[in-house]
Amino acid sequence: MNAVVNLIFKYLDTQLNKVVDLLTQDIFKKGQILYMIKTTHIYIKAIAYVIMGVILTIELIKLFTQMEKIKPEQIIKYIIKLISLTLIVEYSTDFLILLYETGSSWINSIGSTGKITIFGLVMDPINQVNHAFNPTAIIGDVISILIPVAIIWILTGLVIVIAYGRMFELVILTAVAPIAIAFFPVENGQIFKKYILYYFAVVLQGLFIILCFKLFNTLFHQTILDYANDNKTYGDIFNSLLIGSLVLSISVFQTGSWAKKLMNV
Repeated sequence: MNAVVNLIFKYLDTQLNKVVDLLTQDIFKKGQILYMIKTTHIYIKAIAYVIMGVILTIELIKLFTQMEKIKPEQIIKYIIKLISLTLIVEYSTDFLILLYETGSSWINSIGSTGKITIFGLVMDPINQVNHAFNPTAIIGDVISILIPVAIIWILTGLVIVIAYGRMFELVILTAVAPIAIAFFPVENGQIFKKYILYYFAVVLQGLFIILCFKLFNTLFHQTILDYANDNKTYGDIFNSLLIGSLVLSISVFQTGSWAKKLMNV
């Protein structure tokens, strides 16, 4: 029975390590993704220049309607704004990729310290009390762990979906960056500011997910150790793991909201 449990734990740890790999990899160094962003950037940039042109033209018209009050520094300020916006739109994708790599360095410093063995860590205490389990009750043990294992499997799958969703969101946000920057003159740059803060919140979400894994690993390893030392059944141990997995999953589901609240977006 322990061999079956060990296989289940290894599979679950493999699933969680997929999440860590998705969170710690540099997605923009992959040729196809970067090529797609650069290709899309050409068309998005054209749209951004049109938007920026309309906004700046309206601003210029307003400026010349007050011709009698116009000052040289206003003209200079307008020219500087035009040049600055053009340069920022041109290199917006590179700027966001740099922002992503900065946030990723924090994630890597925590998440790349080794493979996740959240479930595997509890095998040693389980093996130590193997004698406490009745060999004739194997069928009952299998039945008692089926539902918890099924639910834990579904939860780990949902966590993987969240990790993939974060990656796709980062790619899309990076690709359409020129449009957000084109609105910089509107509302004193509030649209641009919110966009950058939202982008960084998505980057920080990866850090929060890794921290959730680390916290779960610390708390529930000791919990399972206590269960095993008290000669609990497989059902008790897996039910405890199920509760822990629910807490972990709910925390991971909330990481996006936490990051956005932190960035005030």
